[in-house]
Formats: sequence, C-alpha cells, structure tokens
Amino acid sequence: MDRVCMYVVGNDGAKMWAVIRPKRDVCPKSLEGLSEVLDTTATLSSEGLFLDADIAMVCLERGDTMFQPPVTLHCVYTPAASVFSGGYFYNYKMMHLTRVGLHMYFTKDDELTNNERPGFHHTLSRMLIALWYRTESRKLLTLPVNTLKPNCCRSNTTSSVEEEESADLAFAHSTARSLLKWLNMTVQQAREFVDKSPYYLPGSEQAKIPPQSTKDPVFPDMGDTM
Repeated sequence: MDRVCMYVVGNDGAKMWAVIRPKRDVCPKSLEGLSEVLDTTATLSSEGLFLDADIAMVCLERGDTMFQPPVTLHCVYTPAASVFSGGYFYNYKMMHLTRVGLHMYFTKDDELTNNERPGFHHTLSRMLIALWYRTESRKLLTLPVNTLKPNCCRSNTTSSVEEEESADLAFAHSTARSLLKWLNMTVQQAREFVDKSPYYLPGSEQAKIPPQSTKDPVFPDMGDTM
C-alpha cells in the first residue's frame, strides 16, 4: 500500500496481482476511521488468510498495463521469471487518497510497506503552484492543507531536493493561503474539512463549506519560480 498512484507494464512473463478491499459496506467519517478500516482489512488470521476482506485477482501478462490508485491494499505473486516496468506519479483527483496514505504512513510506518519518496513535498508544492483555478473539486483542498502542514507529512530526514527547493515551498505556502482566502476558508477550517469530513466517500462532494468569493483568486507573482 502506498500514498502515490502507480502503473505497471508487463514486458515479459506474468504476475498475479491481488487487490484487497474491505468486505463490509463501511462509511468512516474521519481520516482516523478510514485508517482503522484499512488496517483491519490488512490483518491476517493465524492461518495467513484475510478474514475481513474481498480479494480480486488480476493476471498481468506481456503487453498489459495496470494503473493503481493510492492506498490500495495489494499482494503480488510472480509465478514465472518475469520482467515488468512501472513507476509512481501524483494525481490531482487522487490527492484525497494521498492524504490518507500520508496519515497511515506516519501512524503505522512500522507495520506497512511504504518507501520514503525523495522530493515528495517539493512535488506537492509544484502541483499547488500549478493549481490555479482547478477548484472544481473540493478534494483539491487536501493539496494546500498538505503543503501548509508539512511537519505531519514528512519524515525527520529532509531530502537534499527539498532543502535546495525551499523557495518553491515558500511560494507554495503563499499560493495556498491565497486559494483559501478565495474560498473564504481559514487554514484551520480547511484542515478540519480534510481531516474530519467523509468528503472522500461517494456522494460526499456535497459537504458543506463556506461559499467561495465572487472574485477570482489573486495569486502571488510567479516571478522566476516556474
């Protein structure tokens, strides 16, 4: 399980990809609640079985390409000598799941497979700077919240990329605050909306937040940042 989107391409051979989902129709109403559901789903019995989950098997062969969203519980079995390629990427519309992955990464890091991504916070900062008018989905509020609250979303070790690009982070902070001002929201309101609302569940885009300003957002001067 990881906090980024992933793609896998079959070059040769085959892989059995098991996607694991909660068995019950649960609707947690907070970030902590969702983390608990996923944690329970990933628990194995003494016989090594997933007791509270449904499992879908995907057979990936040569020429197949699979995309996987963040925070997807999965197991992989390679039945024969294989060559697969792939990578990771971030997606604006999946940012709410990235937020969940961040929460679980720093609360259950000793139990889950999560690799530290160098330059992660720098990447989010660049995505926020490029955000501009992409406010059609309230899920995007997770982007300024993640950027404005860096210490809860990063390890104790700061990568050299983040140290070198601190100017981008400062500019992203300014952009985030301008965006929240346009939405008539304080930083605290945005954090509460992201952490406590079930907006990341189906139909929850109707969650109540203050009406946005009638004027276009005024963002800081880009200068030589981009």
